[in-house]
Amino acid sequence: MNNYHGFEYLIDAMIDAATLSGQKIMTMFGKPIQKQIKPDGTPVTAADHLGESLIRNKRRIQLASATGGLIPKNT
Repeated sequence: MNNYHGFEYLIDAMIDAATLSGQKIMTMFGKPIQKQIKPDGTPVTAADHLGESLIRNKRRIQLASATGGLIPKNT
């Protein structure tokens, strides 16, 4: 484990997760959009679900958030 201080570890983990998510979402670019309407009336797409899933499942984010409570577990 790296010797990060403060939020540097969390920031690095978030950047890694966002990069991975962006790469996977781009594989959906140009394909038909599959969307659902949430209870608040806003749309959510398959790409949104994919991105959120990848970020939430990124182990470094889970470990970093476990100590700081920064990301809710099942929202």
